[in-house]
Order: sequence, then C-alpha cells, then structure tokens
Amino acid sequence: MKKQTGIALAVTAVVAAAGLYASPYWTLHSIAKAVENKDAAAVAEHVDFPALREDLKGKLLLRMQGPLNQPEMANNPFAGVGQMLAAGMVNQMVEVFVSPAGVMLMLEKGQPSMKPQIGGPEDAGGDQKRPRFKVRYNGWSKVYVHPENQKGGFIFRRDGLLSWKLVAMDIPELDRQ
Repeated sequence: MKKQTGIALAVTAVVAAAGLYASPYWTLHSIAKAVENKDAAAVAEHVDFPALREDLKGKLLLRMQGPLNQPEMANNPFAGVGQMLAAGMVNQMVEVFVSPAGVMLMLEKGQPSMKPQIGGPEDAGGDQKRPRFKVRYNGWSKVYVHPENQKGGFIFRRDGLLSWKLVAMDIPELDRQ
C-alpha cells in the first residue's frame, strides 16, 4: 500500500513539473491562435501593458539621450530642451506601439520592432510563413522567446502558476550604437 502511494505521489510530481515546464508553450500557443484569428483582445490577455510600456520607454529614452550626453553638448543651452522633447516624443511613440493592435501586429510579424508597420503579412508579398520560435528559460519566472536565426525577441514573466505575460521586448534597432 505504501509503495503504491509513493508511486502515485512520484507520478503526480512528474506531471506537475511537466505542466509547469510546458506552461509558456501553452501561452505561446494561445497567443498564436489569437493572432491567427486577429483577436487583439485575446492577445491583450497575455500582455502586461504597464510593464511593457515602462520597458520600452526606458530603452527609447536611453537610446535617444545618448547623443544629448556627448561632451560637445555640455555647453549647449538647448540640450535640456532636447531631452524634454525626447521624453515627450518617447511617451507618444510608446502609447501608439504598445496597444493591443500594435502588440498583435508585432507578434504577427514575429519580430519586435519600433519601425512603423502597416498592414499584415499579406502585404509583404505573398505567403509569409509564420516564424519558428525558440524558448529559453531565464530562471523560474522569466522566459525569452525569439524567432530562430533572427535578432530580437519577447520576454515573458510568469503570472500565477501556469500563465505568462509579455513584459518586455528585445528590439534590435534600439541596441545599435
């Protein structure tokens, strides 16, 4: 009797561990179905919009302020004005890109980007194959999802035990210096 209970507990533990490990794949499958059905509301359920906005605002401000922090700009009286304008512009850009429709379009293209994206994959000239993604765990509560053989990716954080939310993006054009 004790042996059967021990086996049942071991099987339960293995099934639970497998479920926890596979949970980001289930979330990605749900997102893929929502994108395929062009259901922005269903995609939005898997996005932490405040966290994503803050991540992108920080990256954009850092990228835009780089040229303003050069030594030749130290004595420029307009550098402060430039920084204020950059902050306002960043806020507006992020509000446009980080919307249910904007995030869905990036996921549909399979590539995080801050470049203007108009239309869907059918506008790209014929059948566009959905990219294959790789999932890499970064600890217990964070995964990095990126298209195979491409730069950039999406960062998801565990939300509860079995669900995940998009919280950040690794955008290649923001990394260029």
